[in-house]
Amino acid sequence: MVLTEFDEKSFVKGMKEEGFEEGWQEGQQSLLFSLVNEKVMTLPDAASRAGLSEKEFTAKMENYLKHHKND
Repeated sequence: MVLTEFDEKSFVKGMKEEGFEEGWQEGQQSLLFSLVNEKVMTLPDAASRAGLSEKEFTAKMENYLKHHKND
């Protein structure tokens, strides 16, 4: 049996960093979805900035807008 030492501080720090990164990406995509929806930015430009194909971006945007109608 192999026991490894658990470093709680390191684990928590890693989780915080991961959560921050996910939140940052979600916020960035949310902004791009809003800009496209309000016709401030074109779909191709927003998809490119998100690093997605237009098809992928559109699917994510439709899903986001469906779940965040009143936001």
